Parts: sequence; structure tokens; C-alpha cells
Amino acid sequence: MTGAKRLKRVSLLLLLVSAGAALFGTTQTWYTLELAEGAASVDEAVLTGQQASAGLSSFGLAALALTVALTIAGPVFRVILGLLAVGFGAGVLSLSLGVMSSPRTAALDVLAELTGLAGEEASYGTVTSIAVTPWPAVTATAGVVLGLIGLLVVVTGHRWPRGGRKYDTSAANSPAVAGAAQEPDRISDWDQLSGGGDPSADGSAEDEPAEAGPGRLADEGAEAPVAPEAPEASGGSHEDPPTR
Repeated sequence: MTGAKRLKRVSLLLLLVSAGAALFGTTQTWYTLELAEGAASVDEAVLTGQQASAGLSSFGLAALALTVALTIAGPVFRVILGLLAVGFGAGVLSLSLGVMSSPRTAALDVLAELTGLAGEEASYGTVTSIAVTPWPAVTATAGVVLGLIGLLVVVTGHRWPRGGRKYDTSAANSPAVAGAAQEPDRISDWDQLSGGGDPSADGSAEDEPAEAGPGRLADEGAEAPVAPEAPEASGGSHEDPPTR
């Protein structure tokens, strides 16, 4: 395996892992909020990454689609897709840090649905404690890796081997295609036969000398053989041969 091919595979693998981790992290529980007694019908509220910030899953899905597109992209599109990967990674990191900096604010919608209260009253008046899980940090780290690998693609993508070779126009010069082009054309043979030609004769027949004919002898300065003249009839009648 060449260095360029190994670099491509490692980059695509890291992109796939980081995008998958970012997307999977949004489905997991980020925070568990302990509620005051009597504030709601339940004792605690669970906040997932998707509930905390809806844009996280969008960045994860876009990064996965970008990874698939990179497998067949040319050198120019690799740079474009690499820049997009940097942007997606920055988006995942930014949204994750925003939730981590203020989990109470991120949980306002969930708390309002449980307690019937809106605004800061729902957050600070009903939440007694917050338990955090590792998933916010995991998702933020996935965003960092996604952005770094995107930058690596921008710098080294031009060295990757070209993908999608079976659709390349150079396939027309392959032996299989060349052999198919040498097969006889049935329609052309039929047209040649209708015109009085012999489709089974190859081009070597043109090099053989043609048979001598009156036209050819005349072109070469030789006299053509004269056909014998028919005897003229005398008087419109003929004599019977003598009998013995």
C-alpha cells in the first residue's frame, strides 16, 4: 500500500469515527437535573444532546455524508469538502461548549414541559442539582477531531489516489473494449453485401493484382482481343449442303 493510499484511508476512517461519535453523542443523556419536591410529577429531568441543541445532529449527519462524498471526489472537491469538514467540526464544538457552559439554559424547554413554568423561574426555581455525563465532552472532542481531519484533507487531499476509476474515460482503451471494437459490424456487412461487395474479404485483397480485362489492357497500352465476326447472310437465303 502506497503512502498516499494509506493517508486517504486513515483520513476517511478518522472522519467516519468522529462524525459517527458526534452524531451518536447527541442521542445520549448529557445531564440529569434533580427537581424540587412537588415541582413536577417526576423527581428528575433527563436532557439529551439533541434536546440541549438541535443543531448537533444536523452537523453529525452532514459530516457522515461528506465522508462518503470524499471517497469519490477529485482533487478540487477534496479541498472544498475538507473546508466543510472544518466548519462542521467547529459547529459541533461550538454548540457543545455552549451547552456545557449553561446546562440550565439548555434545559429550559424540557423543564417548561415538565413543570409548566417558563423562563428562569423554571430553571432556577425547580432544579436543585445537576449531574453531568461524559457525553458532552465526548461530542466536543469529536468536533475537534472532525475539524482537524478536515484541515488535513485540505492540505494533503491532492496526493490521494483518484477514486471511481471504473467510470474513468481511460477505460475505453482497455483490452476488453478494444477487442469489442474489432468485432464485425453486422449492419455494415449487410450494406456491403447489398452493394455487391464481399464482406468476408479482408483488406489484403486490395493489394492483389486485378484480373486482366479489356479496360485494364487499354489502360496499359495493349490491344484487347478482337471477337470473331459472324458470317454475313447472302441474299437473305442459304443453300442446303449437298446430299450424297
